[in-house]
Amino acid sequence: MIVLFSCDDNDNFFDVQGNYPNDRYPTESFHNYTLKWVGIQSAHEDGFVTLINEQSIDTLLLDPTDFFGLGLSVKVRKDTDMSFYVAAIDSLVPIDLPNQCSLRYKKIPQGDGRFIFTSNIFWCDEEFGENGPDVYSPDILSYDIISFRNYTTCDIKINPSNIPDSSKPPFYDTQGIRALDSFLVKGKDADESYGYDFRNLIHSQPNLQWDAEFNESCNDCTLRYKNGETNPEAVPEYYFWCTEEYGEEGPSN
Repeated sequence: MIVLFSCDDNDNFFDVQGNYPNDRYPTESFHNYTLKWVGIQSAHEDGFVTLINEQSIDTLLLDPTDFFGLGLSVKVRKDTDMSFYVAAIDSLVPIDLPNQCSLRYKKIPQGDGRFIFTSNIFWCDEEFGENGPDVYSPDILSYDIISFRNYTTCDIKINPSNIPDSSKPPFYDTQGIRALDSFLVKGKDADESYGYDFRNLIHSQPNLQWDAEFNESCNDCTLRYKNGETNPEAVPEYYFWCTEEYGEEGPSN
């Protein structure tokens, strides 16, 4: 278990006057790059406060998807000890992992990296080493965000077919940290916990072209896909389905 300390100033963009003084609770964000649940325990019972400044909690549980790349922003009490650990799924209980994850932590000052607030980032030493993931790279700011929805029961592999800039990765993951040469869009039965699999949000090089194929046998399913988003200002969303189940037009939702 590692102990960390919160003490620096930070401008609070959500300057809502509520139950807790803003000069004691600057806004900070927490970002989880471990792909495992991370628990953060404050030594003070009012260690964390919601942005609307009305409710306090003493423990945070960070989703391994990093809250879909946005991180978790809360008000953090100054001068309060905190500890963090790998936690069980949807639980505050510390666990021992069969696949080791040596947790690391550092604080990124406001204005550094790709964060709005002072940020606390967590990672596994086995994946990113002592220095952690690169949160300073400006490349990701030029990438497009696209999303994929898979109505088949099989995983679908997305491969780039034409990469505009071959000196850069064709894709980055949802968090904008892990460079990807290709990736899987999970089948609809893979994870029902979110209803929609937000992990299929991907950063893509602008104007990149890609192909889709099954990663496994799908009982001779005839694969189709289309861009179901008609709003040009929205995130493009591609739908995959089997004609044997949904016909040529595909699912209606």
